[in-house]
Amino acid sequence: MVALFALAPLVVSAGIYGGFPNSATLAKDAVEADDYYAGSGNVDISGSILGDAILGGGNIFVSGPVGQDVLAAGGVVNLSGAVGDDVRVAAGTVLVKGEVGDDLIVAGGEITVSPGANIKGDATLAGGAITISAPIAGDVRVAGGTVVIDAPIAGNVHARVGELILGEHAVIGGDLVYEAGNVAEVHSGAQVAGVITYTQAKWVGTKEERQGVLVAMFGMWTIIKIAVLFGIGMLLHVLFGRMSMRFVEQGITRFWGNALRGLIILIVVPVVAILAMVTLVGIPLSIFVLALYGVLLALGCFYGPIIMGSLILKLVKQSTEYVVNWKTILLGAASSVVVGLIPVIGGLAGFIFMLAAIGVIAVSEYDRFVAAR
Repeated sequence: MVALFALAPLVVSAGIYGGFPNSATLAKDAVEADDYYAGSGNVDISGSILGDAILGGGNIFVSGPVGQDVLAAGGVVNLSGAVGDDVRVAAGTVLVKGEVGDDLIVAGGEITVSPGANIKGDATLAGGAITISAPIAGDVRVAGGTVVIDAPIAGNVHARVGELILGEHAVIGGDLVYEAGNVAEVHSGAQVAGVITYTQAKWVGTKEERQGVLVAMFGMWTIIKIAVLFGIGMLLHVLFGRMSMRFVEQGITRFWGNALRGLIILIVVPVVAILAMVTLVGIPLSIFVLALYGVLLALGCFYGPIIMGSLILKLVKQSTEYVVNWKTILLGAASSVVVGLIPVIGGLAGFIFMLAAIGVIAVSEYDRFVAAR
């Protein structure tokens, strides 16, 4: 359920829809007993949240405690409050200053884990400039341009970087495995208890060149993927408008049932079709079924984001109506790509929406076929 509701705020800050407030605030003395959602230009969380905090905005400040997970996307994310479980952030600038009860997963331009922080699980970081100045109890996986480690790391460190610097307070309890343009800069006092494995990067340029290539490749890939999903989604909506509306409404109202049906179809259909090929009569039928299966999978890949976009709008506007138009299709395309960047949970969320789309398409068209007979 967290994966489902986590989709909404990630694209709120894009401003696709008007009418959102310029700021969203949870006052210092306020207590939110459940999950908390906010999408705005400025988000300020000073109060307490007992559940998850799911946030999107230009500037996000979390100084109050959060009992469960924090999922945030924005321009600047400043996290100084204690978090009971995982933190997952995508932003231009990320500053972590509080305690994180489990894993820290961050993608951003500039990432700083400041001395006041304490990460009790693993850390997965990807960005242009990354500084780790607080202890991490688990393993660290990092990819970036310039990475500075200046704090105790209890586990192993795996790094793929342009430049790696171990500060005087760096104490790595496990192995250090890294790929970089040059050997790491190790300051006096830095320690590595395990084995150090260094691999020379195949391509070495300046920091600006490396960052430029990474940004260009990532930006191009993101734009192309969103454009493809949006273009095909619009084509499907233009050609099959009423059918698309039916898929979205039934897909959301019976989401988990459709996802389960989609999973069964995904697994059972190819197995049955292949088994049927053992007979001469079954070969043509199997080929036909597998062809329909391929079409169904393709439709699921494109209707999944459409359902996602409509659900996001429904949650954000707290509406009882289901809407399918160019805005929800674009919203779904963008959100599915952004959410897909989140390790594990992003891929799982996209897969579940695809299953729901497969399930609702199969059941809806089967019901139409039976009714027409």
